[in-house]
This record gives sequence, structure tokens and C-alpha cells, in this order.
Amino acid sequence: MQKIVLSSELNYKNNFDFLRFLFALSVVIWHYYALIGRVKDCFWPISPSMILNGYFTISGFLVTWSYCNNNDIKIYFKKRAKRIMPAYYTVVILCALFFSLISLLSIKDYFCSTHFYKYLIANFSFMNFIEPLLPRVFTDNYSKTINGALWTIKVEIALYLCVPLYCFLIRKKVNKGMLFIFIYAISMAFSTYCIFLHNKTGNNIYNILGRQFIGQLKYFISGAILLFYFDTFRKYFKILFVLSLVVFVVHYFKLLSFSRLRVIVDALYPIFYAALIIGIAFNFKYLNNFGKYGDFSYGICLIHFPVIQTLIHFNMHEYNFIFTLFLSIIITIILAVLSWHFIEKRFLKRRNSS
Repeated sequence: MQKIVLSSELNYKNNFDFLRFLFALSVVIWHYYALIGRVKDCFWPISPSMILNGYFTISGFLVTWSYCNNNDIKIYFKKRAKRIMPAYYTVVILCALFFSLISLLSIKDYFCSTHFYKYLIANFSFMNFIEPLLPRVFTDNYSKTINGALWTIKVEIALYLCVPLYCFLIRKKVNKGMLFIFIYAISMAFSTYCIFLHNKTGNNIYNILGRQFIGQLKYFISGAILLFYFDTFRKYFKILFVLSLVVFVVHYFKLLSFSRLRVIVDALYPIFYAALIIGIAFNFKYLNNFGKYGDFSYGICLIHFPVIQTLIHFNMHEYNFIFTLFLSIIITIILAVLSWHFIEKRFLKRRNSS
């Protein structure tokens, strides 16, 4: 079975840490406005779709790169587990314990509630949608969800499972170009059909389905495509970057009315958006050392939602709206730093043992 050879131009001096931190910070801002019921007032220019699509693009590039560097499926899954699970389970458990103090139930009734254990089981299995609430917690908040940011974890895990599969097919000498086009087309067709059903029926379930694993696969695979064709990407970088900016502007601002050209732009948007993200990641060298103190983006994504909900529970936003936003960001970053140094970093440094 042939070994996958990546570009010699790839190096570890990049801006992915900055981009992930920027996206994580953007998630905090958007969720703050959403959780107080004022999402239309949000001033932040990086939209939720840009954030989500950017995350999965970066993940597709970096995770595929990581797997190709060792080609050992056991080491690959251990690395993924050590990166995701320790911090994730810590946040789930601490929220379940801590929020007993602000529940309207007594401590005894709270921990005896079947609702409590249903929450733990659902979140431990990454099926957060089954039980997003804890017993009588945040009952007066605009949203009662404990941690609405966790839904992406199951999508991320599903995408991780795809990497060994398409790498295996490439090593078996399956034409990688045709393979990637097929995966991209399946994902695009699925998400387009979900949008069609949503617009036709008005049922939001189709919108939710379109944002799940298959719908996000086109961004993840776009990151992988740019990894495998990195030499070509670097060779035509200036042209591709300018073209990517044009496609991004046309798509984001909906500059074309519904036409064949608009359909083509929308169909190609994921790969051009990926080119934009990866292009930024390997340029602007002054941002290369952004992550030298640690990678806090994952912790921010896991922690910010319950932090915001807690501040809203104590009506902090009613006293000073902007101050509460900054307080949410500061508390979240502090907790994310602690999570990195005391949980995430320690598990990542452990040897690849069971």
C-alpha cells in the first residue's frame, strides 16, 4: 500500500492558532447576543456561518495533515480522543455539579432527579440534543440550554472518522481528485436539498439537518483538498486568493439574483472559502507566534456558553449590557487558559498509551 506524500512546502509556521482564537472569540460574541434575545443587534462582522465553516475547514486541513504524518490509525484516534474528551467531559461534569447551586430544586431533589442523569448520559454520549437542560436551572433565562455550543462535537467526531477512510482509498491508488469531487458533491447535494425542503415547508428541522455531519463535510473535505494539492495552491496563490475574495463577497452579500451563475458561485463557495482561510493561515508571518502560550480556542468554545448563561441568570446584562459582554469574554478566556494548562495540555503530553 503506497504512502501518502504531502508537499515539502508545508511547515508549522502558520496562523491557524490566531484564526481559531478569532473564531472562538466570535462565537462568544454571537452567543451573547443570542442568549439575551438581541441577535439582530450584534455588531460583529464575522457571521456564525463563517465561523462554523472556518472551523471545519481548518479541522479538515490540520487533522488530515496529522493523520498523514504517521498513518497509524491507533495513534490517530488516541490523539483525537486526548484532544477532545478530557476538557469536554470536565466541562459537562462541572456544569452538572455547579448548577445544583442555582437550581430552584433543593440539592437533594436536584441530584435525585432522573432529569439530571438523563443530561449526563446524553452529553457523555455527545447526543446533547436529547437533553440540553438541567433540572430547574436557568428557568428565567431567554434560553434555558446549559451549553448549546456542544452540538458541534459530535459532527467533529464524525468527520474525524472519515479521514482514515479516504486516506486508505488514496493509498489504494483510488484517484484522489475524483474521490474528493464525489465527497464534495454528495455533501453539497445534501445541504442544498435541506435548504430546499426548509424553504418549501418552513420546518426548521431541515435547516438543522443541513448543518450536521454530511452538510459540513464539504468544508472539511475542502481543507483536505488544499492539503493534498498544496503545491498547486501555493503556485497559483495570488490568483486563487483574489478569486476567493470575489466569490466570498458575491456569496456573502448575495450580489447575484437567482441565476445559473449564482448557483455555480454557491456550489463552489466552500472550496473558495477554504482557499481564503488556508491562504490567510500561511501568510501574515507576524501572527505565526500567536499560539506560543497555548491553544485556548477549544476551551473558549466549550466554556463560554454556561458562563454567559450564568451572568444572565444573575441579571448582569440588565445592569450594563456592554460590560457584561466583556466580562463574559474575560471570564471565558481565564477559564480556557486554566483548562489548557491543567487539563488539555497535560493529556496531550502523555504518551500514546491506552
